[in-house]
Amino acid sequence: MLYFNVFMLLLAVTALCRGPVSSGASVLWFFISWLPGELPWLFATIQIAGTFLFFLSSESISVKDMCSLVIVVAAIAIWFHLHVKARLAGQVLQDALRDALGKNFEARLPLSIGVASPSVIHQRDWLNPFRYAHKGIECLQDISYGDAKRNKLDIYRGVDASQNDVSRPVLLHIHGGAWVIGNKNQQAKPLISYLAQNGWICVDINYRLAPRNRYPDCLIDVKKAIVWIKENIQNYGGDPKFIAITGESAGGHLCALAALTANNPEFQPGFEARDTRVQSVVSVYGVYDFTNQRDGSMRSFLEKYVMPKTSLENPDSFRSSSPLFRINGLHLPMFVIHGDKDCVVPVQQARNFVHALKQKNSAPVIYAELPGAQHGFDIFHSVRTEFHIESVGKFLHHCYADHRSNTTT
Repeated sequence: MLYFNVFMLLLAVTALCRGPVSSGASVLWFFISWLPGELPWLFATIQIAGTFLFFLSSESISVKDMCSLVIVVAAIAIWFHLHVKARLAGQVLQDALRDALGKNFEARLPLSIGVASPSVIHQRDWLNPFRYAHKGIECLQDISYGDAKRNKLDIYRGVDASQNDVSRPVLLHIHGGAWVIGNKNQQAKPLISYLAQNGWICVDINYRLAPRNRYPDCLIDVKKAIVWIKENIQNYGGDPKFIAITGESAGGHLCALAALTANNPEFQPGFEARDTRVQSVVSVYGVYDFTNQRDGSMRSFLEKYVMPKTSLENPDSFRSSSPLFRINGLHLPMFVIHGDKDCVVPVQQARNFVHALKQKNSAPVIYAELPGAQHGFDIFHSVRTEFHIESVGKFLHHCYADHRSNTTT
């Protein structure tokens, strides 16, 4: 029992700390700290139950057992602290939205445009973190949007979306996975379910992966998907005039870059004249700068697996593939979310990107830095995830309402 409680204490401490950044140990630290940091109540329950059963079955209590009990108390204190810190995400996200959109922006959200953003902070969700099935949603799977084998998409929508003539706003989701792994139907499932239940048409895509298909093939595929949506989504109940785009990690990089290079023929071979503009962006723990010299491990990874040439052979390609250096004068609402404990993509990348955006973007730029959040915090239901999806819903509701207002006046 002593070793079990020492192990649980180490997990709690790992979740509490950010860990090494930009090193070979970053990914290992992420996998160790990820679940404990997002589900502290679950780990606390396991530890308390295990300790209780052990003492219940013991005939006597030794000095070692007393030491174990002290460790349990220390671990439980950390688990409680992590849970409290997760709840702080709600205030951080709400403050970020109000600072950018106005203190009373929620009161101004119309209720008659076919979408809503109700509260989702319910214990039944974060106490059942891996329950993704929700009533009232249908999924149309493996629809082709291009010629490549991985050019497939899924469409999530309310079951009544095909039964009326109301055009609904569209969310395009780009999965993460370091540009080399990942699949649709693996990430952002809580967000997609929430939006589909509340009037959105959600499109989740696969794209070509490295190292077989080097950059910019992945970006080209994202733009192909945007074109497909504009030309076909009306057949599925969607409004082709309003597309929001979101993604996490590598998907955050691709969604930001796709938005910032809209209609750029360099990334639209064979469809140079097609419209690839989107109407809003939500980038979650994305990668924004390929040129950062302090991030040696990421640069080495990019050179080996993702980019067609090294940074020495073609330094301009690393700069041009970074969203940070693609910001020009634009008017595009953007919501950037990052965790302050992210050891895979340093939070400073998000800070620098947002600072640059605010200098050159005339539309609202919202930044929320979530206390205690690790990379990948939104993949399953948790206290932090529930606040996250509710805030993203409010942002997108605002963007769509603003779009409708501007197109009808």
